Amino acid sequence: MTLQGEFTDHVEFDQDETIQGSVTGGATVRPGLALVVQGHLTGVVMIGEGATLTIHGSFGGDVHRNDGLLLVAGLMTVDPQDIPGMVTCFAGTLLTTGPDVLLLGEDGSLNKIGGGTHSNVTVNAGTEHAFVFSKEQGAFLPIRD
Repeated sequence: MTLQGEFTDHVEFDQDETIQGSVTGGATVRPGLALVVQGHLTGVVMIGEGATLTIHGSFGGDVHRNDGLLLVAGLMTVDPQDIPGMVTCFAGTLLTTGPDVLLLGEDGSLNKIGGGTHSNVTVNAGTEHAFVFSKEQGAFLPIRD
């Protein structure tokens, strides 16, 4: 099912859902379910065991629990080091968690962009390269089959 609009209250569903729009009240993804947000998500986030939260857009949620998988493609304003559990981003995702704007490259590197000059960058243009964040290494690593 696909829902559209602005959700200002915390959302939680009994089935897989897709939201096109914004969720500013946070979300709970129940165990084994999937929530896709095509737009913007902020607020308290809880991801149950085996659940998946996928963001195509911007993510600035306060993740209290992540026993599943968080996928971000677009813009992340939360330091992945501060997110519990598994965090995966696609190449082309922007990270604005500190003073610099960083672009996740096709090789998993974080590249500073901007700096007062005009820059042309491609932000998540349909890439299939995904990287999981390693807290131990403080870096994004390629997902291995």
